Amino acid sequence: MLKKILFFSLLVFFTLSILANVKNWHILLYLQIAIPLIFLLLAWLDREYALYFLLVEMVLGGAGRWLVYNYGLSIRVIILVFFFLVWWFRLRDKKDYFKKVKSDCWRRWAIILGVGFPLVFGFLMNFIYPKQLGFLLDDANGWLFYLILLPILEIINSREKLWRLIKVFLSSVSILALVVAIFYFLSLNDWFNIYFLQYWFLSKMNYGGKIGLMPDGVYRLFVSGSIFLPTALFILTALTGKKFVWPLTAANNKLKFILIIFLIYLALIASYTRGLWLGTLLALVFFLFWVPLKTKLKIILVTVLFLGFSQLLFLKSFDQGFIDVFLGRLTSVVDSSRDPVSVPQRLSQIRILGMQILEHPLMGAGFGFTIKNYRQTVAAPFSFELGYLDMLVKFGLTGFVIWGLFVLKILFGYLRILWFNFSLAPSDRVLALGSLAGLIAFLLAAGTSPFITSGFGVTQILLAVAVLVKLDTKYA
Repeated sequence: MLKKILFFSLLVFFTLSILANVKNWHILLYLQIAIPLIFLLLAWLDREYALYFLLVEMVLGGAGRWLVYNYGLSIRVIILVFFFLVWWFRLRDKKDYFKKVKSDCWRRWAIILGVGFPLVFGFLMNFIYPKQLGFLLDDANGWLFYLILLPILEIINSREKLWRLIKVFLSSVSILALVVAIFYFLSLNDWFNIYFLQYWFLSKMNYGGKIGLMPDGVYRLFVSGSIFLPTALFILTALTGKKFVWPLTAANNKLKFILIIFLIYLALIASYTRGLWLGTLLALVFFLFWVPLKTKLKIILVTVLFLGFSQLLFLKSFDQGFIDVFLGRLTSVVDSSRDPVSVPQRLSQIRILGMQILEHPLMGAGFGFTIKNYRQTVAAPFSFELGYLDMLVKFGLTGFVIWGLFVLKILFGYLRILWFNFSLAPSDRVLALGSLAGLIAFLLAAGTSPFITSGFGVTQILLAVAVLVKLDTKYA
């Protein structure tokens, strides 16, 4: 009972701290002290609930700057350090754990990516190509998130715990989608000014994202947590087709899930993000390949209804249909007149980063690489917006191939259990399909976004690994 009280206390304090940041309340100082201490106690009592809070904070906490101490140290860093310290201290047999690391491929991958990459391409490469320490730490920080896989594999050690983790994830994304959809709807009806939201989210809260009026006159409301939307969308879509889904009974689950799916769809529309739109669409094609014909037809029908609603919504609000906006957004990739800001910026990145890749093709230029007056003013807090090119610049073909083998192992692991694991329970099968489709959508969207090298992208990937490990009998 105490762990639940602590968990929900953290959620309340989490909300209060965001408001205190915005309103400059004096209570902020007490929250800065209380939140880490409460989290430390929760982690000591129950590491599973502490992990759930970390996941909620990652989805709903934006860029992680909702509570920042001196020297730029954020609450996210503090609670992650506490989580690791408690997890390591509470390990009963550390010698036996090192044997697990040697024998288990996923733990080895966590060490390679979470420790090896920051050391080799960060601090060792820094002796060859000296960098600014702050930028080097920024780049290494995203890769340290891979180490979270180590406690995840220890804590999520049963199917029941896996489903609880998925429930926490879906609930967090549902709340995010609800908030974004409400704010977007209020903006469309002139009850909220879109620039007020921009000031509130980006300036006051330091939440992260892109909010404002786009060149074609359409509002954009994209926040950092929006990258989790496709994964939740596909998992819920997969679960909606079954009567025995979690929580296994409750006949009204379908209606509830469809409503949440609709909210997630609205939040995706509001994001005005090419990568998410195209990645979700292509992943939907992949998803439809695996489901029965009757389910295909239902999904296509619901998709058409959703598109019809968004078409009418955009015609009423912006005097142009959503399909026209969508097609225009896609064609703006090659037509800079449709997007005079981001398209020239990305074309410039392709040219500059392409030259840099050719200069150091094998080992890259190392973490912390930057271009004078570019990183701070254009792409902050990330190095560059094109995630895959960013990785090629930082660790060259060598590191990119290593990371690519890790991702391919995840993808082929899912395909193997979907094709050949005939004993997989139907509920587990739909969870596997939803997780795989969500991962594909994210990997496709990452081509035009920087999130694949950040904690957000790593969280997406580790969530997919957690599901795969618990569903695949090969790793059981």
